[in-house]
Amino acid sequence: MEQPNTQELLTQARAFNIDFDTLLHHLKARILPTLRLGKEQQPRRYDYWEKDKGEFYWYGEVQMPEPDSKSLLYVGEWCYLANHPDVIKNERLFSRAAKRLRNNPFENILRNNPDYKSFKDSITSQKVSLHEDLKGSHDDVGLLRIASLRVLAGGIAAYVDPLYLKRPSHHYPIDLSDHSPTMMAEKAEIGKLVYPSDKTISAAKRLIRNIKEEEGEVDPSIEATARGEPFASEKRTVPMRALIREMTLLSRILLNTSNGKKNRFPMSAIQCALNLMDERPSNTLISKYQALYDDSLDEPMTKTTKSYIAEADLPF
Repeated sequence: MEQPNTQELLTQARAFNIDFDTLLHHLKARILPTLRLGKEQQPRRYDYWEKDKGEFYWYGEVQMPEPDSKSLLYVGEWCYLANHPDVIKNERLFSRAAKRLRNNPFENILRNNPDYKSFKDSITSQKVSLHEDLKGSHDDVGLLRIASLRVLAGGIAAYVDPLYLKRPSHHYPIDLSDHSPTMMAEKAEIGKLVYPSDKTISAAKRLIRNIKEEEGEVDPSIEATARGEPFASEKRTVPMRALIREMTLLSRILLNTSNGKKNRFPMSAIQCALNLMDERPSNTLISKYQALYDDSLDEPMTKTTKSYIAEADLPF
């Protein structure tokens, strides 16, 4: 079967990653308990009643007292907080973020691909489940499905662009701060950045002037070189390692993969992801790369640190 267009897959994978991480943000910000599912809600440091004052404190109070076990009460659906404006807002944002992911373009690209079907079958057969920290969303089955898809989307994005140089917009310089995806990838030895020499920069600038004089369209990569931005120098195996690293670290955050093998994400599911990229490595090579990250405390490169979607952009 014809493989998906890699550039379109990258674009939609990144969009899905942002949408999912937005959902995760709203999921963790919810205040309502999950009593209807039989799960007891524990006191939260910043959402509680203070018995002595009989007042409710939430984020943003200037003089917030230090809570302790004697001053905390559960926030339950029996309490007026179920109708508190902040609670209602958080529930609305969570619901809209979930709705955005129900029929997403990334999964639509893969829906009829046999390798994607095999990926889902592998998740089921290997008894992969939702991470304990994420259970109680009122739709754990649905969250498991899209969390597994998030692992796949992260892996594909890391494979297609290990150093995160293929940006949606080339009007801004590459982010080379310590915690940017590009620098994280280089530190993880996923790829190596090569900085253009002064001679190369000058040549790129001359080329741009010549193209513009002839009213031609300048390639964004040439503009980036003229600005002195680095480009990638990758070994053949780097994209594969990037995919395995990303899927390993994401699965540790989102899923329970207890299997007696350092809780590794199923090798068969990783093989399906590589098949989508038209790669057919041996199980030995996959296992070798998995072992590199068995005890890693690194962050996934595709993990978004903030929501890029404004409330006004969420569908009503």
